[in-house]
Amino acid sequence: MAKNRVALSFLFNATKPFKFYLGLHLFVIIYCAIDISLWPYVSKLLIDELSSTPRDQIIFEVWPTALLLVILTILPGLIWRISDYS
Repeated sequence: MAKNRVALSFLFNATKPFKFYLGLHLFVIIYCAIDISLWPYVSKLLIDELSSTPRDQIIFEVWPTALLLVILTILPGLIWRISDYS
């Protein structure tokens, strides 16, 4: 048990100067997990809205979901740049 504490103490002290970079990596990992989980659901919402909306009102009804899908497409590139920086 004492060896575990010594090892954890060593790791904590060794990574202390890099808290900012470790935080950036943690942010990227969490964002990617959320992004991967949201893609199928948002795609399902878009398909449901497209199939249930009258043809003349599609743009007005679907644009928020389509915009979210576009954001989910563009944002990962920016997030990976943060990861590359750190």
